[in-house]
Amino acid sequence: MTPFPIAGVQDDQAEQVKSFLITLQKDLEGQLRRVDPEINCQEDKWERMEGGGGRTLAFKDGPIIEKGGINFSDVSGNQLPKTATQNRPELEGASFRGMGVSVVFHPDNPFIPTAHANVRYFEAQKENQPLAWWFGGGFDLTPYYPFEEDVIEWHQKAKNTCDPFGAKLYSKLKKWCDEYFYLPHRNETRGVGGLFFDDFCEDGFEKSFFGKFKIFIFRLLNIRIFHYKTISKKFKYSKKKITQKKIRFFLINSPRSRKMDRIIRFFIDLVIINFILKIFKM
Repeated sequence: MTPFPIAGVQDDQAEQVKSFLITLQKDLEGQLRRVDPEINCQEDKWERMEGGGGRTLAFKDGPIIEKGGINFSDVSGNQLPKTATQNRPELEGASFRGMGVSVVFHPDNPFIPTAHANVRYFEAQKENQPLAWWFGGGFDLTPYYPFEEDVIEWHQKAKNTCDPFGAKLYSKLKKWCDEYFYLPHRNETRGVGGLFFDDFCEDGFEKSFFGKFKIFIFRLLNIRIFHYKTISKKFKYSKKKITQKKIRFFLINSPRSRKMDRIIRFFIDLVIINFILKIFKM
């Protein structure tokens, strides 16, 4: 991929994370094509005027997945907005660089769940102050017709992924996910949960990135894709009748999957602003 122009914060550790995320996006793309080989894909490489860019992969009209996306973003600027400093108000106005890979799979079969995942790296720095950096991410599952055995397996595989990194890690990240993706207007969680973490920067960058984050994320997302494939194929070839009543329920409940966290909203805001500036420039 052609390097994107980056403004503001510059640091070698960000380039290491960027390389990992670009590889991760390609790996996930290959896995999705194996899950749904007939799906159509539209690629868009974009640049942001203030600094950075990305590669958007939009998928649609597959036998399993109606619409989906696997997107990479790397954006930077000279003033960090409030939307990204909810937990770190002291960094408001700092120069910044943020990058991540976000994934969403939305099926056209009401018995197949919607799945989300994202992973990101952020760094910010005020003048004459040390660099602040952290990792975040997670995944969750939003079924429309939950099946107990699928939910149990989903969480068991998540626990198996977490256990090598600490006996209490699964419980901590699951609880974080349940609380973070709670829908107060519905008085319920977004789906059946998953794992979530943010502000991870333990033991310095080398140990955090190479010793924990990189290994954990690769294992986590690879297992998630494989398990989603298993669930999807089970219902693709099942004899369960899809009635109009079930489709209506499916469409009514689809908005449950649209609750976004603060960093995803931040990235979307930047992309929208960049798009508007392009229009006026034309």
